Amino acid sequence: IGNSVPLLKTVAIVKVCDDDFDGIKAVNLATYKSEFTADSGVTITYFANLGDAQQSLNAISNNLTVTNSGTYYLRFKKNGFCDSIGKLTINIQKAVKSLVLADQKICPGTLVTLDAGPGFDGYLWSTGEKTQTVKVPVGNYYVDLLTDGCTYRQTVSVTAVILPTITNIEIKGSTITVNVTGGNPPYQYAIDNNNYQSSNVFTNVKGGDHIVYVKSADNCDPVSATINVIELYNVITPNGDGVNDVLNYSALLKKEEPFLQIYDRYGKLIFAGDKNNRYSWDGKAFGREVSTGTFWYIMKWKEPGFATVTEYSGWVLVKNRD
Repeated sequence: IGNSVPLLKTVAIVKVCDDDFDGIKAVNLATYKSEFTADSGVTITYFANLGDAQQSLNAISNNLTVTNSGTYYLRFKKNGFCDSIGKLTINIQKAVKSLVLADQKICPGTLVTLDAGPGFDGYLWSTGEKTQTVKVPVGNYYVDLLTDGCTYRQTVSVTAVILPTITNIEIKGSTITVNVTGGNPPYQYAIDNNNYQSSNVFTNVKGGDHIVYVKSADNCDPVSATINVIELYNVITPNGDGVNDVLNYSALLKKEEPFLQIYDRYGKLIFAGDKNNRYSWDGKAFGREVSTGTFWYIMKWKEPGFATVTEYSGWVLVKNRD
């Protein structure tokens, strides 16, 4: 009969945090030696029940899987001392996740508030904030949620809304048709940031430079494209009075791959537009004034940034002094 191995305590209850919500956790019983003793000279044998521990029968491995909770007995041995027995209860603490934190989609260049919800003992975001909510741009984030001594790391993603793309703009006279793909329909359309409309067709658009705007259903800042509407003429009077003296289609200089040709009523080419003449016809052919009459023209171009070819044909009446 001698003294038993001295223990700090004979009963210990510990908690293991479970981060996958199944209540099952692999544990190493040797990890909890410090709950009972700090003596490095003590060895331990593990048992599933008190009777086996007292008789030193049917020892179990220190590595095992605990479901919800488990009680185990540790037999401590040291030379010169009688063995001591300690009782270890392991409780699995299930992780607690936020039920309100969810991935977000936001307009490009904006911020969104991420809310982990109330009821946690503490918060630590990947941004460094320790508040329930954070305001962030597009990116991937996580928050460590503390509940009853256990921490669960929950991830969340903030992505940008895909904006629509203006694929091409058709200009036929004063009628503009805007074609769009992508994004989140239905779309809203506007010219020069005026009132938006659901139709992609605009009529009676004045000649000159304009900006076309398109919004998706996400109501983000609109995408836009700059266009130039060529004002069509049907009559020129090249009499030198400074009024309607030329057929002025110099707006074609703002287009890509511009083309302008004018023919007489017999189909003979009498004028070809280019950068030198600035796509403007003064009513002359081969250095001489043409006779009063109707002439036909063909115009083609591509709007800058678009592949679609716009083609327009029409007539112009030339009234000369003769």
